[in-house]
Amino acid sequence: MVSGLTLAESTLASRAPSKAEARVIRRAVANYVSAPGSPAGKNATVVSIAVSTVDPRYAAVRLKSASRGRTVMVLHHNAEVWWLQQVGASLSCDTAPKAVLDDLRVGCRGPDGAAWISNCSRLESKPASIVVSCADGNYALVGLRWQRWGSASPTATGTARVNDCTPDCAGGHFHDYRITASASTLTKCGATPVYSQLTVTYAASRPKLFPKHDRHALGC
Repeated sequence: MVSGLTLAESTLASRAPSKAEARVIRRAVANYVSAPGSPAGKNATVVSIAVSTVDPRYAAVRLKSASRGRTVMVLHHNAEVWWLQQVGASLSCDTAPKAVLDDLRVGCRGPDGAAWISNCSRLESKPASIVVSCADGNYALVGLRWQRWGSASPTATGTARVNDCTPDCAGGHFHDYRITASASTLTKCGATPVYSQLTVTYAASRPKLFPKHDRHALGC
C-alpha cells in the first residue's frame, strides 16, 4: 500500500507519489533490492512510499524483510532516474538536507551533511571517490581527503586513476596521478546545496592530452 506521511509538529508534509512516480520508484527499489549484497534483503517488500514536498526530487521508501527486518531507502531523482542515496535501518545525516529528512520522517545519525556533489548523478557529501567519466568509468578520483567541505571552495588531495585506452579502452591500463581537486560554485538544487563545478589539478605528470587544470561542470 502506498501512503503519504505527515509531520505532526511541523508545517512540512510529504505526499504520496502519483501513479507514474510510484511505478518508476517501485521499479528502482526492485533493482536495488535484487542487487548482490543488498542491505534491504532479497525478500524485502514495500510498506510505504513518500515524496518530499520540501524537495520533490527526494523520496523515502520503507521496506520490511523477514531476514533484515525494517529498513528505509532514500532516493534522489536526477536525469530521469531515481538514484539510491542510502538504505538501512539507520541512515547518516548526510543522506539529504535536514529539512528533507524531517519532511520524510527519516531519522538519522551523524555526520551532518553541509553540501553535496554529483557523483555520476548520485549526490554525495564529502565523497572519498568521484567517478569523472560516468559512461565508462575510465577516469576516477580516489583517496580524496577534503579540507573545508561546505565552504565556497573546498579542496582535496588524492589520486586520479585514468585508463590509457591503449590499444583501446577494453585493453588499456590504468595509471595513477597525484592531483588536487577543488569544488566550487555552491548553488541550490531544490533544497540541496550542491557544488556545480569540479576542477582537477595535476601535481606533476598527467595523462596525454589532459590539461593541467581539468574542469568539469556537474549537474544535480
